[in-house]
Amino acid sequence: VTVVLSFMRYRRQDRSEHSHEITRLRWFISDLKHWGADHLVVCEPHSVENTRRYCREFDLVLHIADPTRVFADIINPVIQTLGGSEKVNIYSPEMGSAGRAIALAKVIGSKVLVTPKRRVNGRIELVDSADFIDLVKKRYPSDVQLSCDLKNIKGVHIFMREDEIDSGTSSATTAKKLRESGAE
Repeated sequence: VTVVLSFMRYRRQDRSEHSHEITRLRWFISDLKHWGADHLVVCEPHSVENTRRYCREFDLVLHIADPTRVFADIINPVIQTLGGSEKVNIYSPEMGSAGRAIALAKVIGSKVLVTPKRRVNGRIELVDSADFIDLVKKRYPSDVQLSCDLKNIKGVHIFMREDEIDSGTSSATTAKKLRESGAE
């Protein structure tokens, strides 16, 4: 039996090191196996590492679909109407989404703008920009140009690739901040 999920639930409930949380991702994968599933096909799980770990634990074969090429093919006509990829940046709100932003930027030939923050034990931590760029490059090796500087986006169109939108508050706040910094 193969289960195909375009969206993997429990994206913030995937860390077994948080003893005060129920690890719903692990619980869900365990249930899938006990219900008879042999294979799980997902599109970009929030934590690839934890999803793989739990699938191995319950002997469930994991297949991860990468939608980057599909996204690029769909947005490329829009990018062309905006003046081409040099007029576009892919935005990443934090370390956790930088890999997705870099992958998309690489395919469409644009740059990445990333906010220098990361989650440490569930808390947001701001990081020095230069140190953060080094951390991102170390974690996601690529030749894509990275920047944390909002001053460089005047007149640039911003595309944000996220793994989920809950209430939309973060997206709306981010859009406002980017527009105030001069983004189109």
